[in-house]
Amino acid sequence: MWVGDSIIRCEFEDVAGGGFLGTRPEGEGSPDDAGAQRWIDRWQGRSDGPTPALSVAVGGTPFQRRVWTALLAVRRGAVTSYGRLAESIGAPGAARAVGAACGANPVALIIPCHRVVRESGDLNGYRWGLDRKRALLAGELGLELSSAPG
Repeated sequence: MWVGDSIIRCEFEDVAGGGFLGTRPEGEGSPDDAGAQRWIDRWQGRSDGPTPALSVAVGGTPFQRRVWTALLAVRRGAVTSYGRLAESIGAPGAARAVGAACGANPVALIIPCHRVVRESGDLNGYRWGLDRKRALLAGELGLELSSAPG
């Protein structure tokens, strides 16, 4: 969802699908879903050219905003744990609260909550489903996913 020139929400349309919601509220102009998709494609490295700047305007508690800001520092293809993220924002022992902040993230992909894993490295707790989390991380690493269970 866009307000003016800022994105305030970017969500997957459904847990199984691959599209995004990128509409403007009524009275805020017409939606630019194609422009939003071009930005996402460039951000994910699926098309050439620099990723255009994006203004993000999200609300949240001060704790959530600290978590989301810290997530912006987790580089593409890397992961961190809920506990390490909690420590990095000065809240050791708040791993569960970090997980809750990740689940409340209003801008999927832009704030990369999919890059947070358990301390063991296992995947868990992604609002859009573990299959999508696994696919996003594999895509960032340039890996092909096997269709075999496991």
